[in-house]
Amino acid sequence: MGQPLLANNAYTTLATGCTSADTTLTVASSATFPAPTTASGNWFYACLQDTLANMEIVKVTNVTGTAWTVTRAIGGTTARAFSSGAVVELRMTAETLADVTAFSLTSAVQNSTPQYLTAVTGTNTVTATLPAPFTGYAAGQKFHFFAAGNNTGAMTVNVNGAGPKAVTKQGSTALTGGEVTTGAGYIIMYDGTQFQLTGGVGGSSGATGVDSGISITASVASNALTLGVNPCGLRFRSSTLTNGVPTYVEAVSALSLVVPSGATLGTTNAVQSRLVLLALNNAGTMELAVINIAGGNDLS
Repeated sequence: MGQPLLANNAYTTLATGCTSADTTLTVASSATFPAPTTASGNWFYACLQDTLANMEIVKVTNVTGTAWTVTRAIGGTTARAFSSGAVVELRMTAETLADVTAFSLTSAVQNSTPQYLTAVTGTNTVTATLPAPFTGYAAGQKFHFFAAGNNTGAMTVNVNGAGPKAVTKQGSTALTGGEVTTGAGYIIMYDGTQFQLTGGVGGSSGATGVDSGISITASVASNALTLGVNPCGLRFRSSTLTNGVPTYVEAVSALSLVVPSGATLGTTNAVQSRLVLLALNNAGTMELAVINIAGGNDLS
C-alpha cells in the first residue's frame, strides 16, 4: 500500500516548459524532494506557480532523475501551461492532509497499533508496551496481546508503566492459574477497576465462562489404559434435570484416568468395543470416568 511522502524545504524550478496536457515534467533538480516510484505506489503533491501567480497542484507518482510523472489539476486547480523557470514546491495542501490522515488511520487499523500490546513480559505480573499514545486507563479500553508465560495464580497487567491492574474472568473473579498459556492470544478490557479477560485462544478454559476446546489422549502400557484430557472448561447440566442454570466447571490442570490391566470394562478379547470418556461434575470438581457402550448402555 502506497503512502503520501513529505519533505521540508523542497524547492526547484521547471527545466523545460510544459503544456496543460503534459503528464511528464522536467525539473532542474529532484534532490530536495521525495522519490516515489510507480512500483511503490507512493506519491507527493507539488505546486507549480508562474510569475503571474497562476498556480496548479500536481500529484507526483514517479521520480526518475529530473523527470516526474504527474497527475494534473489536483484539488480543483486548473491544468495550464508553464514556462521554463516556473517555481515548483512541495507545499502543505488539503489533499496532503487528507491523504496523511487516511493513511494513518488505515495503518492503525492494519497493524492494530492502538490496541496491540508489545514487549509483553512476565507471567502473573505482566508488563507491556502500547505503541500508540497512552496517558492512562479509562473504562472501555480494550487491548490484545500474546502471553509471555503460563499464569499460575492471580494476574496483573501494567501498560506503559501506568500501574498494575488485576486481570479477572467472568466479571470480577480472580484468575487462579492455567487461564493464560504461553504464546496464546488474549483480549483484556478495562472496566474502570480491573482488566476483564474477555477472550482469546489457548488457556485452560479461555477464562470466558464458555466451553473450551478439549484434547483427549489415550495410551496403553503394561496392559493398563491411561486416558487424559487437557486443561479445559465445560458447562454441566443442572442437577435439576428439567430446569436450572448450567454449571460451569474448570479443570485448571490436565486430568487423567487409569484403567488397570485387570479391569475389562465388559470387553471381550478380539471383539470390538466402544469406550466413551465422560467428564463428571463432582461438587464443582471435574473428574473423568469411562464406560463401554458396545453392549447398548444409554448415556442420554
